[in-house]
Amino acid sequence: MDSTIFTVLLPGVLLVLVVVYALLPRWIVITGPDKPSHEDVPKLHRYMNIVIYAHLVLMFVTVVLEFSKFYTELIIFALLLTMSLAFMFLEKKYLPGTRRYLVTLCWIVGMCIAFGIYGWITFY
Repeated sequence: MDSTIFTVLLPGVLLVLVVVYALLPRWIVITGPDKPSHEDVPKLHRYMNIVIYAHLVLMFVTVVLEFSKFYTELIIFALLLTMSLAFMFLEKKYLPGTRRYLVTLCWIVGMCIAFGIYGWITFY
């Protein structure tokens, strides 16, 4: 493990998590008695679990194959990006009118920025 992961990527990811999941839902997500959440839609919960487990298996396979550091981190980033996009599309489909997918979109943008800074510092 490179020390850059802990000095650049970890604080960046923690900052994105705090902003996206603690602050943004208060302003973006529309709630109310007629607006469902993740827990109210069992099909959404099932599909999200399938996406999570599939991506965990793919990440495990990527680590076991022992690519070079650059390719491993690039593949992991691509897998996180596709998982987040799948979450966004599932939320758009199964939670219409709540704008929950906008919070996931902000998560995707924040992660791209954090990984971009990490990649620039590490591989440039």
